[in-house]
Amino acid sequence: MFLFTGDFDEKDIKSIEKLAFIERLGVYIARIDEFGEIRLSIEGTQILKNQITKNIFSLNSEQAEQWMKGHELQIKTGMKGFVAIKYEEDFLGTGKASENKIGNFIPKNRRLREKTN
Repeated sequence: MFLFTGDFDEKDIKSIEKLAFIERLGVYIARIDEFGEIRLSIEGTQILKNQITKNIFSLNSEQAEQWMKGHELQIKTGMKGFVAIKYEEDFLGTGKASENKIGNFIPKNRRLREKTN
């Protein structure tokens, strides 16, 4: 799902397509998986932060760093399914909680890089 606010109509889009290929408009905010569950993107959690009231998992600073590096969190949460990941006041996307871990969906190109010596 993509969020778009604007006033392009079909004619405007066709005019722009004559200059450049347009695959989609807007900001990617969510995906609906094969089971009908909604997985919010990083931007989706940030845009909808005031509406997210449940299935929130808060991280400490060490966990937040590991999360932003793309690592799964090996932790028992007592939660199942998609959870909004939060550090302090910031939402960092969505993970998939199971019995012993939270799976990470941060795209490789958006992850923090590991430090090298």
